Amino acid sequence: MLNVMLRKLAFALVILALTILPTFLVGQDVASLTGVVADKSGAVISEAKVELVDTRTNTSYKTSTNEVGAYTFVKVLPGPGYKLTVTKEGFQI
Repeated sequence: MLNVMLRKLAFALVILALTILPTFLVGQDVASLTGVVADKSGAVISEAKVELVDTRTNTSYKTSTNEVGAYTFVKVLPGPGYKLTVTKEGFQI
């Protein structure tokens, strides 16, 4: 009797694992990009304009750096072919 119950439990666990596991194995369809903008001396640059352009689709994402020079782009399509531009009045490359 105990053997039959253990087999049923094991079978139920295998079925459960097979139904849940594929959701964890699916690849990501979006990514994020985070960075910090700093000058040559290492000082962070706040309120800089940051633009990310997907050169394949010409899609443009825009944000600004925060008070510690950090920026984040969320829900960006993963892959190569991006161009990142940072601008701030009074600064040049």
